[in-house]
Amino acid sequence: MGIRIQSNNVTLDGNGHTITGSAYYGVQLRTSGLGITVKNLHVEGYQYGVYGQYANNNRIMDNTLSNWTIYGIFVTSSDYNTISGNTITAAGTEAYNGIFLHTNSDFNHITGNDISGGMKGLAIQFNANRNVFAGNTVRDTYIAGAFILNSSYNSIHYDNFINTGNPSGLSGGLGNMYSISAPVGGNYWSNYDEAAEGCADGNGDGFCDAPLALNGTQDQLPRVAPVAGCGKPGMTLGRGGVYWGSYPDYEARVLSVDYAVGTPAIAMYAEVVGVAATNGVSLVTGLPLEVGNLPGGGSLGFTVQYLVPPGVVSFNTTVYTTAEDACGLPYEYPSHYPGP
Repeated sequence: MGIRIQSNNVTLDGNGHTITGSAYYGVQLRTSGLGITVKNLHVEGYQYGVYGQYANNNRIMDNTLSNWTIYGIFVTSSDYNTISGNTITAAGTEAYNGIFLHTNSDFNHITGNDISGGMKGLAIQFNANRNVFAGNTVRDTYIAGAFILNSSYNSIHYDNFINTGNPSGLSGGLGNMYSISAPVGGNYWSNYDEAAEGCADGNGDGFCDAPLALNGTQDQLPRVAPVAGCGKPGMTLGRGGVYWGSYPDYEARVLSVDYAVGTPAIAMYAEVVGVAATNGVSLVTGLPLEVGNLPGGGSLGFTVQYLVPPGVVSFNTTVYTTAEDACGLPYEYPSHYPGP
């Protein structure tokens, strides 16, 4: 037997150490485990690398799970867990799934994992709903990279599927997606990345011009090249023009300031959530102010209006924004907005 955690708010930091065995579970999260973190642990052997049941709001991150014989990570009746940055390697092709979201496991976020071997990289089955699988790499699976069975509103996008056997897909359920809108799009598939395979990119937007047919569904925006994973977009903010927008604005002391946000990586749903100003200057523009989706290397502009008291000739501002990366993880810039 490995390690069993039944208390809440426990952190198991393996600090690079290894546990080895051949029993059922390397690490168990059982019976209403809440706020548990398992990280930096090497789990070698075992039938299940990590097993969670009735385990909610936990983090399984930056672990190495090797030579498991049934499932790398298995969660059932478990919600709102984050599974990220793990290296998950099966013992061979007879092992089942790298990550298995089982009955009534909802709202789990799976990002940045490297999964190899076994029958499937990811399985979502039996009423496991509204989970996100993004920014992962799945390779060398025997049956499929991912499969959804009788579950709904799951999203599998911005992943790499390399040498993953038969096409991925789904059976049953509603609203499942293998792609979202650009600039994120769908997934990279090693068997569908050349014109001879049906993936032509005539307009050079980084997506195949034709969808990829999967079992029971399709990837609407398959990617031409592998994705680099997710992480905090390096957002920058630049100031443009400063002006009175009209004579009535001048009389009312309403000053317009143009800004532009840019990023070298994809940033989704960027918006202005707060503005702080000095010298008695107050904000006229209503918040939150939607900016939009930024492709890697792109920028978008927006305008903020301020009410400037008479006699004020200069003032400083801090503009607070939020955005999500391609995996749907939220970030704040330059920090958390301290206002109401």
